[in-house]
Amino acid sequence: MLNTSSKIARFLCSAALVGAVGVAVAGPAQAASQARSPQAGDATQGQYVHLQGKLTAVADDHVKVTTGGTVVTVLLTDDAYWIGHLKVGAQADVTATLADGVYTAKVIVTW
Repeated sequence: MLNTSSKIARFLCSAALVGAVGVAVAGPAQAASQARSPQAGDATQGQYVHLQGKLTAVADDHVKVTTGGTVVTVLLTDDAYWIGHLKVGAQADVTATLADGVYTAKVIVTW
């Protein structure tokens, strides 16, 4: 009986964690649907920009995100954090800064 209770408890904890991750991913995705796609002139220098789209290229120092028909190159620095795997074809939410026309990643979430 104790073994069954332990298995049920593990299952419930796992289900709760999966649900929490789903809510965390869905929140930014819903907010991103209201955001405009980044085009020249949409963001001012030093402003945080939110991009949502598909990763079309991944390198050691940058990723390329296709969003709204535009391909945006986002630099990866030591400050960048990511959740999930950075791989071509993955859906991504990217929060970056814009300075001198260059997007620099702060947080990338992929699924």
